Amino acid sequence: MFKCTECGQIFQTKPEYCNCGNNEFTEIPEPTPKNPQFAAKQDTHTPNKGQTASWCIFGICILLSAAVWMFAWNNPPKQKTEKPLINTEKTTMPDIDEIWKD
Repeated sequence: MFKCTECGQIFQTKPEYCNCGNNEFTEIPEPTPKNPQFAAKQDTHTPNKGQTASWCIFGICILLSAAVWMFAWNNPPKQKTEKPLINTEKTTMPDIDEIWKD
């Protein structure tokens, strides 16, 4: 196994370049029963605080959206009231040619 000296990414086979652009690697021993320290580091994974907070925020958003949907579903929409029509008198405009002739 090979480890990048710059970013620390581990590869099974030695690549020409790492994803970070580095081409220098150190060879690390394979995890065996004789080296249990390497096997223990690879097996354990604990989520970081940022990942836990992200899941909590996501859950709160889902709950809030469900609550809004449930309250909107229970309340029927209000009926619109119609305004009475106002009667307006129509006026006729005189012909423009008659005005210009005067």
